[in-house]
Amino acid sequence: MRWIWIAAVACFVSAAAHAGAEVVAVDLEEAVRRAQERSPTARKLAVEERRANLSYTAVRRTQHPQLTLDMRAPMVSQQFAVESIPGPTDTVQTETGPVTFPRQVFGKTTTTRTNAATELRLRQLLPWRGMLHASSSIFYRDEETDPNFRDPRNDYTVNAEVGIDVTLVGDDSDRRQLERSLVEHEMALEREEMARAQLTFEATSRYLSLLRASLSLGIVRAAVEQTARAHDQAERKVAQGLLPEVEFLRMQVILSERRARLAETETQLARQSDAFKVFLGVALSDSLLLSEELEPFELDLAVEDAVRFALRRRTEIGLGERELALLEMDRRARRPWIPQIALSILYGGGAAESSLDRAIRELSANNLSFQLSLQFPIWDGGRATLAEEMERAGIRLRELELEDQTRNIELEVRDAVRQLQDAQRRRRLFEASAALAEESLRISTERFERGLLDTDGFLSAQTEVASVRLGLSGALLDLYQARARLRLVTMSPDL
Repeated sequence: MRWIWIAAVACFVSAAAHAGAEVVAVDLEEAVRRAQERSPTARKLAVEERRANLSYTAVRRTQHPQLTLDMRAPMVSQQFAVESIPGPTDTVQTETGPVTFPRQVFGKTTTTRTNAATELRLRQLLPWRGMLHASSSIFYRDEETDPNFRDPRNDYTVNAEVGIDVTLVGDDSDRRQLERSLVEHEMALEREEMARAQLTFEATSRYLSLLRASLSLGIVRAAVEQTARAHDQAERKVAQGLLPEVEFLRMQVILSERRARLAETETQLARQSDAFKVFLGVALSDSLLLSEELEPFELDLAVEDAVRFALRRRTEIGLGERELALLEMDRRARRPWIPQIALSILYGGGAAESSLDRAIRELSANNLSFQLSLQFPIWDGGRATLAEEMERAGIRLRELELEDQTRNIELEVRDAVRQLQDAQRRRRLFEASAALAEESLRISTERFERGLLDTDGFLSAQTEVASVRLGLSGALLDLYQARARLRLVTMSPDL
């Protein structure tokens, strides 16, 4: 395999030198690292992970004190009305003396108000259950009426209160939202882990595919060189009368076919190389050099051990279990015939004075209230019960899907282990036959040079060696590909 590897490296270096581009050397580990950091898929995963973390942090921040300041600038408003206003008086002479009484007069009045308000509100989730809330407000009122038959009002109203709202029985939506955010964040991280494992597998597959193409190019190029040397020998033999001219013409046809195949292989390699550059985030003007020489390895792993690793580490199982937890959480929150009992306690007071400092001094807590509320559905035509049955059916369906998914994972793992075992057996077989094929080619070459073997026999030996070489390199690449797939299906990067 070493000569094939040297030929593949020579193909890359010569192409880069010819183009005058920078050579970027990457081995399999470096390709995976670049894919995890620079590929478009990796950048998208980084954005999705950041969004998940921000969403989780935003929900968890509701546990912190929420302080809100609400200020309304002075607003001028006018109200027009028709009212009974003070008018001239009438005097009536009676037996006891004169009596004076006002005459009832209706007229248009204009009330001008200039009001401003400031309110500070605090909300804090309690450690166990419920919500603490507090607020303080200042309301300024300036009110005048024209005509001026009513005393103007110019005062400040100050209020302050603190209260607790606790859900004793039933759904606590705030706590449920916090629990849901934690589960959703764990699900987002598991999806990101699964996507990165898939990205690692894709990077490995692309690397091996490009290496397969480069090795194929080296093998085809070596076959062309061998055929060219045989062509030169055949030309000399024809000139010496040792070989029929028709044999030389056949050699020319075969050489042209192999050169055409070489050109096609070079084009395919260039296309795969460009696609791999884009995947790794490498400039298209640069040239990739696959700098790792793959060595054979033996991995002894029992099927049952691999299945156990997968069932413990596969994120799909964890995602399914967490999704079931969310569904059950929502179902319990919407259970029918469960009363909603809440307790509210409010303590505070207020004061109204003509000046702000006096209103603040006069502020006193003189109000204490308790409120116990009960909400219980009596009749809804059975819709709540049907809705709960539908949710139970949905949960049961998801449980069955999770069971099927677990069985499919086990099948994938078993298939991946058998694929790895098959790749190891094929590599050993091709390795044993490669030495025999090389020795057969050496003998056939010597016999062809001495005129003891015709063109068909010599080309058949070359074709057989090329086939064995391709099979050996393909078996080694299949071995690495099988290990990459086993790592993916078991989520075990150390295998």
